[in-house]
Amino acid sequence: MRRILLFLFVAWLTVCTVEARIYAVCVGLSDYPGKRNDLTVSDNDARSMSKLLKDNSSAHVVKLLTNQNATVSNVKNTIYHTFLAAGPSDDIVFYFSGHGIKGSFVCYDGMLTYSSILSTMGRSRARSKVIYADACFAGDIRQNRGRANSNTPKNVMFFLSSRSNERSQEWYGHPNSKFTAFLLEGLRGAADNDKNRVVTAIELYNYVKSRLNANSRIQHAVMWGNFERNMPLMRWR
Repeated sequence: MRRILLFLFVAWLTVCTVEARIYAVCVGLSDYPGKRNDLTVSDNDARSMSKLLKDNSSAHVVKLLTNQNATVSNVKNTIYHTFLAAGPSDDIVFYFSGHGIKGSFVCYDGMLTYSSILSTMGRSRARSKVIYADACFAGDIRQNRGRANSNTPKNVMFFLSSRSNERSQEWYGHPNSKFTAFLLEGLRGAADNDKNRVVTAIELYNYVKSRLNANSRIQHAVMWGNFERNMPLMRWR
């Protein structure tokens, strides 16, 4: 009997301590068809975000698509299969770095509309849903004229590199674009203001906003959605 009780206790403890899984899709494009529209570091932005997510969690599913592999159909299929695999105790993350126009991110062979991303993410059962975007006019992805309301799904957060009328900057001589550089710094712990090894939404926003304002005159970070200001975005082991 004692062995049975001990087995049940260990099984219960294992279930209760299982780490929530992170399901992420990271997309970055520097090499577009031809030469005219090429960027410098956006593909590395996606690689850097992918590495950060993998390094910080043993329970992760992270898909990386860069340059010619980041076609519209590939991105759509990847976010569909990845995000719909997440359960109600999991978190999903979509990261994009590359060209943007109002209403869409620019993939290798066409436009990835905001609505297609949001539709797929809306079908996911994940407990939290986060979009990080480093692209021109990224703030345009906000709905309801930029104001969250009661119809905005709960625990959905967008953190965007620029307002809807602004362009986002690369950072020549650096391995990442400006917004992504500060985003990565913040998530790695620089934004952890109370030093509890958890980076929350408000901590990340305050850190990136301050760093970006000090290093750019033409873009401003935007955080939007329906979420608690202390929603954890990164927990450090």
